[in-house]
Amino acid sequence: MAEQKTQLNKKAAEYNQKLKEKYLQDLKERYQKLGLTKDSILIFNKK
Repeated sequence: MAEQKTQLNKKAAEYNQKLKEKYLQDLKERYQKLGLTKDSILIFNKK
């Protein structure tokens, strides 16, 4: 049982890492499309 839980935790950690990498990649692409750099400040106006 403990062995199985360790396996699941390892798989969950790998999955979370992949999600994080994909999110950061998508964010990077979106920034580039908008012509922003990492030094840009984003201001959101509520209307």
